[in-house]
Amino acid sequence: MINMKQIIIKIVLLLLFAGLTIAIILPFVAEERFKLAQHFEMNYRWKTARDNYRAAVKFSPCNTKYISEYGSFLQRQSMFQQDGISLLKSAEKIQQRAVRLNPWCATYYSRAGGIQIGIYKVELDRNMLTHAIRNFKRAFESDPKGLNTSYSIGLFGVEAWRFLDNSERDFILQRLRYVLGLQPWRLEYIYFQIQRHSKDLTLLQHVTRYCLPYLRSEGRTIGRRQRIANMKEAALHGAHVGNVVLQKNWQRKAKDGKCFYENGEMYWNGVIDAAITMPQGKTVIKVQAKGSQANGVWAYMIAELDGKEIGGTFVDSQEWKDYEFQGDTEGGVKVLSITFSNDGGEWEKGHDRNLYIGKVRVISDE
Repeated sequence: MINMKQIIIKIVLLLLFAGLTIAIILPFVAEERFKLAQHFEMNYRWKTARDNYRAAVKFSPCNTKYISEYGSFLQRQSMFQQDGISLLKSAEKIQQRAVRLNPWCATYYSRAGGIQIGIYKVELDRNMLTHAIRNFKRAFESDPKGLNTSYSIGLFGVEAWRFLDNSERDFILQRLRYVLGLQPWRLEYIYFQIQRHSKDLTLLQHVTRYCLPYLRSEGRTIGRRQRIANMKEAALHGAHVGNVVLQKNWQRKAKDGKCFYENGEMYWNGVIDAAITMPQGKTVIKVQAKGSQANGVWAYMIAELDGKEIGGTFVDSQEWKDYEFQGDTEGGVKVLSITFSNDGGEWEKGHDRNLYIGKVRVISDE
């Protein structure tokens, strides 16, 4: 009887030891399979990568990182497969599993929403789009200050922009505004995505305006307000200022503080200024401009008087053309500023987006 008890105890201990060993070893095995999966994916060995992602999840079934990355892998693979929708649906189920296991992770919600956007674009199932927006909002709630979270939400939202209602568009715009407020240099890629998916000029105008504070922050050697004040002071002490600005009068340093604008030729993001005499009351300010495009997007200019915005527009012509802005002032010398906000290019095609400012005339509108 005693021997039987000892045997049972030994068996139990062996089982515990085996279980503990497996519990210790399996995470290491899972991690190695996960790294192999990433390696094979980078080399476009889809089947081998998929087998290793699946093995990593099998060896560590509660590791949400492996589960979510497996779902994202299937999403990426779907872009290279003829029958991508089946992979997207599998990816959606796997990503939802990661969300259920860790409902506090914003990344999993945004990834799930992105996959659902992909499914919607194929099947046009409004319920799927509703689920996607719901997941984006949960992602935002979980990480309201997260830059990458807002960036992902914004880009995925742009993909479905044509199908969103006004409240959904407002939500996506707020995420884009947040991203561009912190990292305005992301504008070029966001521009490309907008042009690719929505072709909505109103959306392009919105995101361009979000970068304006960044472009206005340029004053390294002299503050913007001080520069405007100095230009007015010079006019009061004899500098000739009329109601016309000639092309040769536009000169200013670019945003990087090194490149210099001459004759209104703006090859980089930045601001140029010129003093101009304004009549009292309402006026029409005619700005002669031309531009070039890249990624299907024309140069965008924003006009200001004494630092206050009076309008903005895409300069959609390679030939000189007048663009009109409305003014309403008490009259006198004002400083007209033109901001170029969306420099960029398709270098492999030799396309460079630039802005050229020519003559400006002020005409009374009363």
